[in-house]
Amino acid sequence: KNPNRLHNLQQEIDFVVNNILKECRDRCPNAEIDYVIGNHEYWLQRLLAEQAPGLSSLRCLSFGELFNLTELNIGLVFGGDMLAPSPSAKQKNVNQAWKLYYDTFIVTHGTSTGRSASSTELARFKISGCSGHLHTPATSYSSSVDRPHLEWNVLPMMCKPTVGEIYLGGLPTTWSAGFAIVDIFPDSREHFYQPVHCRSGRAMSAGVVYTDARK
Repeated sequence: KNPNRLHNLQQEIDFVVNNILKECRDRCPNAEIDYVIGNHEYWLQRLLAEQAPGLSSLRCLSFGELFNLTELNIGLVFGGDMLAPSPSAKQKNVNQAWKLYYDTFIVTHGTSTGRSASSTELARFKISGCSGHLHTPATSYSSSVDRPHLEWNVLPMMCKPTVGEIYLGGLPTTWSAGFAIVDIFPDSREHFYQPVHCRSGRAMSAGVVYTDARK
């Protein structure tokens, strides 16, 4: 939406690497960490493929290198060819960017929007999981013979309502900043989902209040 952001791209990438990805790895040195690709990340790769195809295959410009994923030992979850040549192939990649954990819970950026986003994703995967594309938290429930507690959650994402107002032309938005903690029990293929909302520099999880020290 803002053309000036093109000139701050490296700064934004550095912020993500240093304040999110590296922070996660430093605090969880032995954990399996995955970066699940979404539509915004694909935009970056498509820009290279469409505007500078002769440079798009350079290793130094690959998504993994730009975000230091190899150095940080972070897995990249995407649908196949990051430089897919046709619109249909690109959409297929977005739809296939998901990962199933312990045959119980799927994590994906998602593609569904609107009030039925959570039910649409649940009907698509037919297994419990979460997505974040919508930015507005939502939950849908279902069940099957072998999985009686199916649940799909749209995550709060790390975008404050003020960011959503930029996309909606200044109108109020239901966008919510936050993340989720999911405990998975593979033996019974069940999970417990706990959203964590960040509001006015505060977040609460398991009865503990965390405050942004910069405020």
